[in-house]
Amino acid sequence: MNKRKFIFQIIFISIFALFIRSLLIKYISGDMRDYLLVWMEQIENNGGIRALSLEIGNYNIIYLFFLAIFTYIPLPGIVTIKMFSIIFDFILAIAGATIVKHLTKNSEHKNEIFLSSYFILLMLPTVVLNSSLWGQCDSIYTAFIILSIMFLIKEKYLLSIIMLGISFSFKLQAVFIFPLYGLIYLGKRKFPFYYFFLIPIINVVSWLPALLNGRSFLSCLEIYLGQTEMMNNHINKNFINIYNFIAQSNTTLIPDMSGTMGYIGMTILAIIFVIVSILTVMKKPDIKGESMLLIGIWGIIISTFLLPNMHERYIYLADVLSIIYVITYKKNILMALIINFISLYLYYIYLEGKLLIAIPPILMAIVYLALVTYLTVEIIYMIIKLNSIKVRVNKQNEGIIKFPNYNINGTAFFGKNGLTKDKKEGDLKTPIGKFKLGIILGMKPKDEIKLDEKLNYKQITKNMYWVDDSKSKYYNQLVDITEVEKDWKTAEHLIDFPEQYEYLIEIKTNPKNIPEKGSAIFLHCSKKKYTAGCVSTDSKTMQELLTKINKKTMIEITSETITT
Repeated sequence: MNKRKFIFQIIFISIFALFIRSLLIKYISGDMRDYLLVWMEQIENNGGIRALSLEIGNYNIIYLFFLAIFTYIPLPGIVTIKMFSIIFDFILAIAGATIVKHLTKNSEHKNEIFLSSYFILLMLPTVVLNSSLWGQCDSIYTAFIILSIMFLIKEKYLLSIIMLGISFSFKLQAVFIFPLYGLIYLGKRKFPFYYFFLIPIINVVSWLPALLNGRSFLSCLEIYLGQTEMMNNHINKNFINIYNFIAQSNTTLIPDMSGTMGYIGMTILAIIFVIVSILTVMKKPDIKGESMLLIGIWGIIISTFLLPNMHERYIYLADVLSIIYVITYKKNILMALIINFISLYLYYIYLEGKLLIAIPPILMAIVYLALVTYLTVEIIYMIIKLNSIKVRVNKQNEGIIKFPNYNINGTAFFGKNGLTKDKKEGDLKTPIGKFKLGIILGMKPKDEIKLDEKLNYKQITKNMYWVDDSKSKYYNQLVDITEVEKDWKTAEHLIDFPEQYEYLIEIKTNPKNIPEKGSAIFLHCSKKKYTAGCVSTDSKTMQELLTKINKKTMIEITSETITT
């Protein structure tokens, strides 16, 4: 697609999306009538920017600052408020489409992918309704979180945390994405811990317009504290989650129970986060791409399911992230549909719509519980397996090799006689199972290979052999003939295989070097044909793998049809 055509289509999609929103902009929701327009009027009557010294509304200062600016614009308040949010609909869609394009960078249709992602995100029902019909500002904090994730994926950690801090300054609900950043830090610690302090610092900086006009620091601090306490008599506000199992409806007044049950829900959530955090510290996964998006979605969904005092719009961010995930990876479509259906259902109820078929809240809560359970199991499994290279056969000696955490995929080749659970020396079969990786060898010097410094790498020399004689005390071991006394009849002279062993990773299928149980099983470069029992793939995939693996990486070899 040429640049002119691409720009034209971006403009066309943007105009169409703006037109759809213009049809809804005059609608006055309950929140707009009872809160936003009232706050704006109070600000205008008290001197515009100077009114920020007063305790008006319960949104954070930075949003009230923009409401104050809007009082100087000669347009109806409803138009300026909604247009402010609508602008961030577009920022959100651009950032989201950029993420999709980046994660599908090997595709030949980058511009088409960007355009389709941009259109879908812009026209997502909850995105359209939230800003142009409801007049809410969820697109603002969400846009900054999507920008934050975009920088996170590109490993620009400082910019990512700054965007997260700005998001938190607009909406307290940004905390739902915090588990993602915590697990990324615990996994690889690719940025210093003090970066997290930027989040509250940015929030305090956002209070300056109020502080400079005389509002006290404590008064600004109490805004978010007040939001967490404003509905203590309600277990929820038009939301669907665990509390629907104990309350007749999600707006039931239960003064005694709401506090107790809320603390129980928060405790359960804390325990789950601690368990996942411990697993992350133990496994040290490098959370990227697919796993990053899925953890982000999970953090939002499980938080809103277990916390009390939730509102209708609190899974808005999950709506957007789930769509980005599905467009990028073409899977978990049902997950995204359920999230967006629940969210739209809650919007519909708030906006006083009547469903053609009444859906009991308890039924929706059961669906939500199933979603939370699935995502929690998936996240735990993913963290445990995140450092596993997965190899699966789909033909006699050919299949696929994947490193899911890095979206690395390639064609794999296996033993001439297939796969086996009971490896024998010389059977020309590849062992099935999950194995640790051992020594790494190659034809190039170490300084020419991008490799984790903790990994054991050796350049192959003419003196190196891998012993496959079961009677040798060096069976299934690398030896240097200048350093040991020869006691074997057969061994692989590694340097004789410059193409296959350009890059080589030992697969520890026989870690105790038990005689006759298999030797010299490697992951190595491919000649696009079966092997003598190893796993092979193309040189490019091997190079990618070498830059990503670490001491905890394992390889999992599986097959639909297992030969023994």
